[in-house]
Amino acid sequence: MSEQYRQSFIVYISPAGTTETVARTIATSLNARRESCTLCNLGTAPASTADIGTALASDKQTLLFIGSPVYSSHAVPTIIEFIDRLPAVNNSIAIPFVTWGGATSGLALPEMGERLLNRGFILAGAAKVMAVHSLMWQLPDPVGIGRPNADDLAQIELLVSDVIDNADAGCPRQLSLDVLNYQPAEFVPEMLQLSVAKAKTILPPRQVDHARCTLCGYCRDTCPASAIELNPLPVFLPNCFICYNCMRLCPEQAIYADLEPVYERIRSRVTHYAETPATEIFQPPVM
Repeated sequence: MSEQYRQSFIVYISPAGTTETVARTIATSLNARRESCTLCNLGTAPASTADIGTALASDKQTLLFIGSPVYSSHAVPTIIEFIDRLPAVNNSIAIPFVTWGGATSGLALPEMGERLLNRGFILAGAAKVMAVHSLMWQLPDPVGIGRPNADDLAQIELLVSDVIDNADAGCPRQLSLDVLNYQPAEFVPEMLQLSVAKAKTILPPRQVDHARCTLCGYCRDTCPASAIELNPLPVFLPNCFICYNCMRLCPEQAIYADLEPVYERIRSRVTHYAETPATEIFQPPVM
């Protein structure tokens, strides 16, 4: 289908870069099918989403790929809030995708899918993609090391091709939300109890080293949640979703936290949930 009749957007947030890797694979796959697309990283250019609402209201068929890392068994609040702000649509297709660090992909996909359906989207596919655990960057052997790999990204390429073929059919097949409720029933209640707010009471607090901090503002400028102010030292605002990007990226190593206790908890959750497959794409059944 020509650009005249269809437009595609890839909206995502990616503190550690792995969700962006998947997003860029989607963009490359769309371009290979001669589909134009717009990449939109909510963490670096939230204002660039202003045109998406206008596009969704147009007569063009719109594909919305929307991706989030999984934090505390859920999509990050920035993505959920973005979906909830979208206008109601009637000619648009959505494909949610998540990256997860090996502990569990949680309930992120069904929660995103349900919200997209409520806005009127046709749910034409979804994906969960294994990634290196974002809190283990200091370790030589993090959970998910080397992921997403070539095989993971090849599955994303297959998903994009299926979505395009489905959209070209004129009456797109829709993915049932039941397919995304893949977590074993015994785990769902404990996943529902998890949240970013609860994680903040468990994860190690960040400290700012006054002697090291130069007030450069890099932590503020790179925060994917826009949750840091300088006053004059960095102050963490309530909308922070504790990605620890500020600690990982600080050029002076002025922000620190003892993440050692977190590593054992992550590895125990890997064993507890034993989630397989690590990467999976979800497609509507062929009629």
